[in-house]
Amino acid sequence: MAVLLPVMAAPKAPDAIAKEILAPLVNPVKVDTLKGPRPINARTYRLLYWLETARQRGGDVSGIMDTAQRVAELRKGYSPTITKGPEAGRGVHLDHILPVHITPELAARFYDLDAISDRENEAKGSKITKRELDLARRWNREGLLSAAGLAAVETARK
Repeated sequence: MAVLLPVMAAPKAPDAIAKEILAPLVNPVKVDTLKGPRPINARTYRLLYWLETARQRGGDVSGIMDTAQRVAELRKGYSPTITKGPEAGRGVHLDHILPVHITPELAARFYDLDAISDRENEAKGSKITKRELDLARRWNREGLLSAAGLAAVETARK
């Protein structure tokens, strides 16, 4: 009698190896839970195996590790880091387009979030510019912001 077991195919692309296999291996939360006399040894061997596999498939080992570490951090809820351009190395902040203290009704709305660099977020503060006012008016027309919320934005703009 033959028993068929499901077989999981290993990812072929180096980037997929980084995200699907290496990220959990370097996740500090998981590493901290390892038990035994030399718990990190087996994990390190698996890590080296997958790094070599990714390298053989055309991946850059340092880039693969960077990707794996970023994914591990994202899985823990940490903010991503900008990797290219003039803001490289800066953190990404999710900023409420309309400040929560002005429109608390939007505190849990995805459409009120803007992903910007930490530097841009600090510089912006909670100012209401023409952009924010235009968005508030549009969201009000579309039923996404109450009349009271729009009035609060218009008052804050003055």
